[in-house]
Amino acid sequence: MTTPTVDEIFDLSLATRAGRALPGPESSAKGLGWFSLGLGLTELLAARRLARVLGVPGKTGLVRAFGLREIASGALIARNRRAGMWSRIAGDALDVAALAAALPRNRRKRNLGFALGAVAGAALLDIVTARALGKKAATAA
Repeated sequence: MTTPTVDEIFDLSLATRAGRALPGPESSAKGLGWFSLGLGLTELLAARRLARVLGVPGKTGLVRAFGLREIASGALIARNRRAGMWSRIAGDALDVAALAAALPRNRRKRNLGFALGAVAGAALLDIVTARALGKKAATAA
């Protein structure tokens, strides 16, 4: 018995799983683009509340800036799925860095930990989708 490779584990070319068709990378990217737009608007419009919930009340400007970045990623996905997905991955790295930097002196560690987990989950989806789009582009060339 051989251990599966990372490519085999995250292979999105599988036709079905549990009798249902899996969404293709284009569809996944489109959904993540809409998610970016919604999250970005939330970060812009509720920056003060989000910063307070995360235990970083003095970072409202940073939350708004991250919201603008998220909206830009969503808009880019609408024009160029692959580039947009990689911009989301870069944003995920910034999110993790900012959240991790706030962790040591934060009184709301549980909320911050939840946010880190959510970003990690989103990053995994972003990476899988970006890789699948790259494979699709490579086979089309």
